[in-house]
Amino acid sequence: MFAEVKKGQKVKVILEQPADLSVISETAVIDPYVDGASGTFRVRLAIANPDYAIVPGFRCRAEFSVPSR
Repeated sequence: MFAEVKKGQKVKVILEQPADLSVISETAVIDPYVDGASGTFRVRLAIANPDYAIVPGFRCRAEFSVPSR
């Protein structure tokens, strides 16, 4: 997926708290290094949170939508 993820791409983030809240975020930073052992890379997402409903530290899941080959 490293080649498919682009800066500014929309990403759906599903938070465990508050109760399965989902928000649309945007990729802000893509780390250019891939960990050879795990095959993973880091991505930082920007999420609007004007009313502070999203509290730091809760688990979440990100769903990237990438074009199929």
